[in-house]
Amino acid sequence: MNEKLLDQILAAFAAKQVNLRDLPADDPLAQVGDVCESLFTAGVDMLRSIVPNDRVRELAAVVWDLVGHKEVLVALGPDVPSLSFTAIRFDKADDQIKGVVLVPKTWPQMVDAEPFMQLGAILFVGVQVVDFYNKRLIGDANAPGRCCAYEAELLRTLAQTTPTWKPNDYQRQILDKYPAGLDSPGVVRYPYRPYEPKKGDA
Repeated sequence: MNEKLLDQILAAFAAKQVNLRDLPADDPLAQVGDVCESLFTAGVDMLRSIVPNDRVRELAAVVWDLVGHKEVLVALGPDVPSLSFTAIRFDKADDQIKGVVLVPKTWPQMVDAEPFMQLGAILFVGVQVVDFYNKRLIGDANAPGRCCAYEAELLRTLAQTTPTWKPNDYQRQILDKYPAGLDSPGVVRYPYRPYEPKKGDA
């Protein structure tokens, strides 16, 4: 693997990009939301199919299923500075809590400026998505480290396969803290369950 990986990632993101100045004036935020959701799913697709790391691919495949089957939603805002995950009860009469990936309104520009930073952010949030579905996010002290370790796993793969890629300051900190990625000391993994349709679902 060589620079072809970087080219594939850039091309996949570029295919989902639009010029925000070209968006219709009647409902621009709705259009930005559609673009952001497309960028997120494109990123997850890259992680599950292009990145040459089986552990990253396996987790991203679960994220793909959970988002695709609306077990976890992707939504624009509120004003978050980066990709974020939260859990919301939409209906007070319903006990179900829904996972939501919150996307900044400026995320298309952020992807354009630093695509590999945002690919790492997708994986970081993706770990939270899978942990939430497996009831391992809330109250699990190991969850934050697991997210960072997965991101480090991705960054190590990029560094090994694309020598010209250089991490930024944040990425170097992640690599320094988790130099062996998921095999770094203190990282706690578990056998997460994949997406399972609810009874009665087609």
